[in-house]
Amino acid sequence: MAAKNWTANIRNSATWLRLLFMLIFVVVFWVVEIVLAVLVVLQFGFSLFAGKPNPQLTRFGGQLARYFHDIVAYLSYRSEVRPFPFSEWPGDKGGASGTGAAKPARKTTARKSSSSAGKSGGTAAR
Repeated sequence: MAAKNWTANIRNSATWLRLLFMLIFVVVFWVVEIVLAVLVVLQFGFSLFAGKPNPQLTRFGGQLARYFHDIVAYLSYRSEVRPFPFSEWPGDKGGASGTGAAKPARKTTARKSSSSAGKSGGTAAR
């Protein structure tokens, strides 16, 4: 019985297609590592010369971190969703970027949710 399952798994085209996408995302991961290295150098330069990190690069760094997470989740079979460009680019979700700017957005969202929670579960305000 196990031999039949094994041969069926070998012949399953979805498994081989997944392998192809996994190989593609391993290469994408390497490229994104280079982008991260450039981002680190740029942020250090901003910190050194401007006295603070660049907020746009900080936001992009948060998005890049979520993209790394999406790739690793797909490669490790934690997720079946193929990362960008087969799904949306990971946008700002607040807090993960580490900037002071992201924290007020999270607090504002929490206030909206708590003030409208009694009305319709917090989704009508958005």
